[in-house]
Amino acid sequence: MQIKNCSAEDVLPLRHKILRPGRDISSAVYAEDQDKTTSHIAVVDSDKTIAVLTLLTTKKLPNYLESLSLPTNAFVQLRGMAVDEGQQGKGVGKFLIENTINQLAETGVYKILWCNARTYALPFYVKLGFKVVGDEFIVPDVGPHFVMYKTI
Repeated sequence: MQIKNCSAEDVLPLRHKILRPGRDISSAVYAEDQDKTTSHIAVVDSDKTIAVLTLLTTKKLPNYLESLSLPTNAFVQLRGMAVDEGQQGKGVGKFLIENTINQLAETGVYKILWCNARTYALPFYVKLGFKVVGDEFIVPDVGPHFVMYKTI
């Protein structure tokens, strides 16, 4: 397995398959996908993409995170985390997140990695040291989520 930086087009098929099944592929495209400050990262095994995530350096933060009193450029948002069904539960997602956190730490810029985590994924993120903030909320057409964050 190897980690690679890639394009939005590279992460889109797996993001769509896992996070938006049965819907039009356009539902898995994020407005920020082509921004210069957006990063897309994949785990590739034998030339097959088996896990993906996207990092956004958004300036708008959930209210819960604003209370941490850090400059907005210290935050990076994790979005579109998806692991191929046949690879789930094998440590691939953990490998991807841990490598991403190490890359972010090396920059010395980012202090907080945050995400809107699907409620069913909370145990995964908690095991990786993420903390829940705030109350559960519903993302229309997707389902229940919580804001979570991890100090880098």
